[in-house]
Amino acid sequence: MKAVILSAGQGKRLAPLTLTRPKHLLPVGGRPILGYTLAALSPHVDEITVVVGYKQEMIREYLKRWEEEVHHSITLRCVTQKTLDGTASALAETDYDEFICVNGDVFFEKQLVDALVNLYREYGKSLLSAARVSNPEHYGVVSISGEGEEVSPLGKIVEKPVKPGSNLVNIGVYIFTGSIYKHIQEVCVSARGEFELTDAIQRLGREEDVLVYEYKGYWKDVGRPWDLLDLNRYVLGRMRDSVIGGFVDGKAVVVPPLVIGQGTTIKPGAYVEGPVVIGDDCEIGPNCYIRPYTSIGDDVKVGNAVEIKNSILFSHTRVAHLSYVGDSIIGECCNLGAGTITANLRHDGRNIKMSVEGRLVDSGERKLGVVMGDNCKTGVGTMLYPGRKLGPNSWTNVGTIVRRDIPPNSILHEDGTIERIT
Repeated sequence: MKAVILSAGQGKRLAPLTLTRPKHLLPVGGRPILGYTLAALSPHVDEITVVVGYKQEMIREYLKRWEEEVHHSITLRCVTQKTLDGTASALAETDYDEFICVNGDVFFEKQLVDALVNLYREYGKSLLSAARVSNPEHYGVVSISGEGEEVSPLGKIVEKPVKPGSNLVNIGVYIFTGSIYKHIQEVCVSARGEFELTDAIQRLGREEDVLVYEYKGYWKDVGRPWDLLDLNRYVLGRMRDSVIGGFVDGKAVVVPPLVIGQGTTIKPGAYVEGPVVIGDDCEIGPNCYIRPYTSIGDDVKVGNAVEIKNSILFSHTRVAHLSYVGDSIIGECCNLGAGTITANLRHDGRNIKMSVEGRLVDSGERKLGVVMGDNCKTGVGTMLYPGRKLGPNSWTNVGTIVRRDIPPNSILHEDGTIERIT
């Protein structure tokens, strides 16, 4: 069978992380989201077409490495969506008779693909995977005939309705026959200004049965920064075995399960409590505390008296000394000055809110720290309020308090003023 991965979009709600990379390459548990998608599809396919667009050269480079290092038996193709105007337009760049189709920003596991492939072999009809959620208004809501059945005919699918009629939502993993392409050509622009794949599926369902498979396993639509932390926690929580490729000093303590990459050194006094993933060529310690559900990229330094908890640190970042990073995402090539503190909890215990595309959104999380884009620097003694975001190439001066988001290419001064870097 063939597969199509729709990976052309930018992921604006995941800014500032996606200002410098496609959302599909955001790291979780030591590898990009796209890596998990490829792994889930690989047992069932001999060819994968990846539809790319935003910062496509980065995805093309990753796919080249994946093909060389991981899987030689699968043919990988990339096609470009020239205008980023929706998932229907993205799929129109391909042409297959029968194929698996997945949204590239959705995490799912092999079990979901196994089930869909088996059902397709049994019924020979297009399939849509769906799941029950508590917030259906954020998804494409699916109605079916035959409640309680594992597989039911599709009734209707509505993108992000104000008043959902069901809590069953579209996951974004499908199997299609070639007949989907006819309906893609007939799709009109939606209220969101896009050509929606779900509109094509609705049209297809009027002419032939589209079957809905209700999936009860874990999946994650990674749309906002805290989704990345939630997914990271899930991925690390599945770890059972430890792989230690670097050097652990006899005076350090490591508590399994954990992965320590090649060339990494865990220095005396460091306490690493799994599940934790640490990449290659890192320097951890001395005298630091890496708490559970932390994912650290390659070439990262975590120094003396630093505590990191439930966070993702991208590669080439430095947290040298006397700092706390909790429930946070720190981008690539960042440097946190001594005594940088990321607050992650309100005094009143209410959920942390974060600005997403200019709108303040309840994260649903009581603990949430900061989201820092690439190439950021914090001055000594910087303190950051919960839920704040720093754009790429932004700095804070010594002793600053980050009460609001900092735009890209900006400096926050001690008096709270923000200066653009030209």
